[in-house]
Amino acid sequence: MNPMKLKYGVFSIFGGIVVAMVVSDILAQSPSLDLNDPLGRGWFEEERPQGRSSRTLSTIEALAVQDEKETLLKYSKSSPGFENMFTDVVADTRQSLAIVRSKGLSRSPKARKRQIALGTVVSDNGFVLTKASELKGELYCEFANGDIQAAELIGLDIENDMALLKTEADGLQPAIWSDRESSTTGDWVATPLDHDKEIEVGVVSVNARLIEPSLPFIGIFTNEAKPTGVIVVNVQPKSPAEEGGLKPQDVILKLDGQLVKDIADLRKNLEQHDAGDIVTLSILRGEKQKKVKLTLAETDKVSSENTRFNRQNSKGSRLSRRRKNFPLAFQHDTALQASQCGGPIVDLDGRVVGVNVARAGRVSSLAIPTGSVLPIVQRLQTGEYSPVVVNAERIEKVETEIAETELITRELSKKLKRIEQENETVEGTRRGLELAAKDIQKRLDDMIQEAQRQKSQLKDANSELNRLERLMRDLKKDHEQLATGLK
Repeated sequence: MNPMKLKYGVFSIFGGIVVAMVVSDILAQSPSLDLNDPLGRGWFEEERPQGRSSRTLSTIEALAVQDEKETLLKYSKSSPGFENMFTDVVADTRQSLAIVRSKGLSRSPKARKRQIALGTVVSDNGFVLTKASELKGELYCEFANGDIQAAELIGLDIENDMALLKTEADGLQPAIWSDRESSTTGDWVATPLDHDKEIEVGVVSVNARLIEPSLPFIGIFTNEAKPTGVIVVNVQPKSPAEEGGLKPQDVILKLDGQLVKDIADLRKNLEQHDAGDIVTLSILRGEKQKKVKLTLAETDKVSSENTRFNRQNSKGSRLSRRRKNFPLAFQHDTALQASQCGGPIVDLDGRVVGVNVARAGRVSSLAIPTGSVLPIVQRLQTGEYSPVVVNAERIEKVETEIAETELITRELSKKLKRIEQENETVEGTRRGLELAAKDIQKRLDDMIQEAQRQKSQLKDANSELNRLERLMRDLKKDHEQLATGLK
């Protein structure tokens, strides 16, 4: 079958339906379409010009211009029928696909070994390239042969958000890379999502380019403090500032050890960081100095005015944690999930033209082109980009903070021990006073009893004295009568 020659062709996607607007002086001479073979398997067998993955899409164009709704619906870009046409295209690449799973930190059975990303097999002896920012917990890779192997993260490329995993797997099928450095606008691309039949199809919408970083966001309204520093006037809800514990009237003095004399200093120091970085603010709260840790965010992730846009942009799915700030990436309209990044994306020849690196929006995903991926793999395989090496500065910073925290903890422990000792002394004195008070009360009770007893004896003695006095008077009277003989 000879390809249809076009003067001009423009492709666009509306509602998942492929629409081709074609101007051709020989359109009527196009060969009739066989709906049992809409792409024309013979088309794949034809010789194509060097340097292009697809010479023509004449059969797809012919399909698209058919004025038959059933045909259009049957071959909607998101329909199984349309995606099935790419089954053979991704067949070999499925063998080079790894599903990256994590046990996670939860003990829930549902969280055990769940999929967190896809990976691209880059060697036959167990090396897998994947998206770095989605990795967490204990890592495992599931391969096309059904084997599941524990994976170790041995290489990090922070700039491209790529990670190299090492497993004990052997005899794997490495990805077959395209000899083109990158796909270009209008190219059809396909992404295998598992080792069976799932697939997503898209079109390259923007050529490979620099993806600008986002401005790190704290979420505070500020004013300049006197004589130095930046005073927090207000804290935005659900912002890094609120989550980190910043409060109105706090005065920011330093950011990661760098002096913050005014708002310009704060902005300058922030520009040295990216969204996702953890920074330490030295603040003055009242008369006490404190340190507050914040995880910087992207403005559009927390800005209230962008909440509705973000929800619409994600189309109900979670966007990638890192979806900006890549040195070189091409954009395509494949509808990927965040957990489906890290795997290979292929052209119509079935050759890998890149590695998906981010779900960036409702109708946009990003891929690192082959021309950038291969050098990344070579670098990470040297062992010079292990997490310990790449994160050395941050590890040193954390270790310093750990040492400072341990020192503060020891000082607080000593202070607590002194307070406990002082409390024991006070408690001993209290107990002594309580015992003394009890003894005094007992002695007082005894004295009261003795006084009552003595009072009773005194009463008895008085009664006896009165009796004796009466007796004495009677005896004297008897004595007188006896002496005188008179009665």
